[in-house]
Amino acid sequence: MTIRKIARDHLGVRLVMEQTAVLSAVGKKRLMQTPFVTQRAKLEAQFQLLETTQQWVHSIDNLANINHLISSIHDFLGTLTRLKRGEFMDDLDFFEIKRGGITMVQLKNELEIAACPSFQLRDVQPVVYHLDPENSGLPYFYIYSAYDPRLREKRKAYDQSQDKEEKDRLFGEISHLENQVRRELSITLRQYVASLEQNLETIAELDLTLAKIKLAEGWGCCIPEIAESGIAYDGLFHPLVKERLEETGGKFQPIEIQLDTTPTLITGANMSGKTIFLRSIALAQWMFQLGYFIPAQKARIEPVEEIFIRQEEEESSEQGGLSSFASEILWIDHIIQEVKKGKKSLILVDELARTTNPTEGRGLVSAFIEIMKQHPNFALITTHYSGVEGECRRLRVRGLQGIDPEVEITPETIHQYMDYSLIESDEKEVPHEALTIAQIFKVDKEFLELANRYIAEN
Repeated sequence: MTIRKIARDHLGVRLVMEQTAVLSAVGKKRLMQTPFVTQRAKLEAQFQLLETTQQWVHSIDNLANINHLISSIHDFLGTLTRLKRGEFMDDLDFFEIKRGGITMVQLKNELEIAACPSFQLRDVQPVVYHLDPENSGLPYFYIYSAYDPRLREKRKAYDQSQDKEEKDRLFGEISHLENQVRRELSITLRQYVASLEQNLETIAELDLTLAKIKLAEGWGCCIPEIAESGIAYDGLFHPLVKERLEETGGKFQPIEIQLDTTPTLITGANMSGKTIFLRSIALAQWMFQLGYFIPAQKARIEPVEEIFIRQEEEESSEQGGLSSFASEILWIDHIIQEVKKGKKSLILVDELARTTNPTEGRGLVSAFIEIMKQHPNFALITTHYSGVEGECRRLRVRGLQGIDPEVEITPETIHQYMDYSLIESDEKEVPHEALTIAQIFKVDKEFLELANRYIAEN
């Protein structure tokens, strides 16, 4: 699974991919192919590389030169593949290889000046020499007369001749010599294909690493600790939501949460941020296993094999014309079948069975918690149902605080009075704040009075 595939279904990952400002075509390709890593050793190596490179970046003076050269690199891997297969190159192919070779030589020099600890390029100066026998230093290419003394003589004779038949004969001879040079040059360059390919791979990785560091510093991300067990965040935030709030003068309340293999149930009123909790945790786990810094002050994260969460796009276009409940329950069944196989997963379920009646909904949530308890995973479930059974850790969103009856509150400002922090709760009754919110918004008085009466009677 790659970042490109994940981003198709999940807006947060799509944002991460779009904001990773790679500079080159090879860097873009490397970004798209970024794998979801589950092996602890590979993750440790990735974060060690990021940390080492970040320290190096802040110690050098020629980063602008390095970035410029990276942006000048074109993806000529297809040309190298054809050369490796034994095909003869044309002038455009030689131009691509020469241009790439010149840039690689310059970039190698800049990286050596900066004493880069993690990225070294192979020496491809001989490639440039073979494609630039006159040492012009220019990136364009043609069949230089220096390749064969006969070319110089025949080209001079061609330019001086006034006889059409002689010029036609000389042109044919010149073309024959030029093709002979192309064949010989192609054979000569094949020995350097592996070095050129390795350099393209190294530049792609350098480009992506620098882009990840720039993104992390722009967002205020941290280097995660790879945990042996459990997941814990201090100051976790969702970059997209944080950005949108700040654009409207708001402020994102960071999340603090610890997860272990005991299922966790979160309750809270509508608008209390439960959905954002889940999406923030999912995004952080994806970023972690895609080799990114984490949008948090501190993070301790255990790798998982899979992340389960339904996104808005998925929920709004139910599969195969199924009802919301049918689509959801099939997704829940898929999760259960996967965890029964012993797969270690992060399972994030928002308002399970919310589209069915409360009696059956409570039963389904309770049963899901029991299954999760039997097959240890990181399971976080939100619900608005009271009376949910099952052995689990229970958290509640603190909710509305400091309401001033003298101050008018609107849908745009209510978040200022919402405390999104999570508190431990042993209660099976969910907070009753729906009517309070409706009253704050000055919903029809008769409607609210009737609602309160029906609630009291039941």
